[in-house]
Amino acid sequence: MRKTAHVQTAPDDPTAAGLFFQSLFVILTNLIPFYGVMRLGWDSFALIVLYIAEGIVVFLTDLLKSAWVVKSYSEKRTILTFELVFICFFGFFAILVFGRDPDSSDLIETIHTAFRGLAMISLGPILIMVAMRLLRTAHEVFEARYRSGGEGRSLHFSGGGWMLLLFLLVMLAPFIADETPNPRGGLMAVVALKTLGDLIGLWLERKGETAA
Repeated sequence: MRKTAHVQTAPDDPTAAGLFFQSLFVILTNLIPFYGVMRLGWDSFALIVLYIAEGIVVFLTDLLKSAWVVKSYSEKRTILTFELVFICFFGFFAILVFGRDPDSSDLIETIHTAFRGLAMISLGPILIMVAMRLLRTAHEVFEARYRSGGEGRSLHFSGGGWMLLLFLLVMLAPFIADETPNPRGGLMAVVALKTLGDLIGLWLERKGETAA
């Protein structure tokens, strides 16, 4: 009687699958500014506003994830306070500096013209970005708590490195738009750089988890 050979397949690796889907979320989220620059004609200020809005969402999702982050209360408070202060003050001054009317004669007029420029930016792409970020966080929580080999693992805050990336991008985007012969191409390069930074940050985080 012939015996049937059974081929044993390796179990699915939830970490690899999670990394794939998280990377996919990163790429899809960063397609939004690509579309804004290519199809909607966004300038550097519109790109900066989108990234500041994303920074606010990153802080809020870190706040939601804090219950599953294995750190002391004081460490969590320090990190989240830094994120909140950074995005509020840096976001405000970035909008003030890059969105103001050059002919503004005083501080009140400068603030008024800067924030009036926000009304010129389409709200749709920002809302889509918010939805993508929330979906990414929901997947991250689900994958960490329910698909980690039966044992939940700790989550990590995303805001620390992301805020540094935001600072570099906000400083770089207006310079590229003003100084390069092809402003649109320069802004596309900024978006590509941001996408790469997001992916590297995600991969390094997962590599650290594997090493631990």
